[in-house]
Amino acid sequence: MKIHPELEEFKRLSEEADVVLVRAEFTADAETPLSAYAKLSIRKPAFLLESVVGGEQVSRYSFVGCNPRKVIACNENETIVTERDGKRKSFPTPADPLDIVEQEMAGIRYAAIDDLPRFAGGAVGYVGYEYASRIEPTVPLAEKDELGLPTLYFLIADLVLIFDHARQTLSICANAYVGDNPATDHAEAAERIADTVKQLSVPSPLLPAELDSVEAPDPPEG
Repeated sequence: MKIHPELEEFKRLSEEADVVLVRAEFTADAETPLSAYAKLSIRKPAFLLESVVGGEQVSRYSFVGCNPRKVIACNENETIVTERDGKRKSFPTPADPLDIVEQEMAGIRYAAIDDLPRFAGGAVGYVGYEYASRIEPTVPLAEKDELGLPTLYFLIADLVLIFDHARQTLSICANAYVGDNPATDHAEAAERIADTVKQLSVPSPLLPAELDSVEAPDPPEG
């Protein structure tokens, strides 16, 4: 397995960046975005993003991510932030919950990526309908919350699989947050990639679709 960048290049990039993307590329001949998601979704939470053109045609890239660095769940009155190690903190939800996501991502310097799409890690999630009433008070809320879902829910993804349908490749990308020891950061990112490769090697948990039994037609007469 070839890791990019190598350690010396990683050290050079880390001098001017807070996050350096470490990756390994494979031929995507035996894996699909759906099968990869099925295998990795046990490392919850996970996501699958498909790029689509014109609402019908699948575009060049598909993205799969799991086991995020952080999860941000903004409810009506309380926001809960959960770290990967399970540590949690809660605080009152601000007037604009998106400020939390913006503050999380602000000021982070990412090393330039030349041969990958612009997205290879970061904030992935959804903004619920209830958010509209926070920025436009005339929009009414439902009298009863039937689903009990957060108003905003975002993952801070730092492990992303990128399927390039044009080149038929799979890039496993680990975002390395640079600390005081670049060699350790590089090794930890490479280890996360190796763990992901191992997880992808197991059989898919997807079961074949059940089909109604089909009887063979009667042989022709005569």
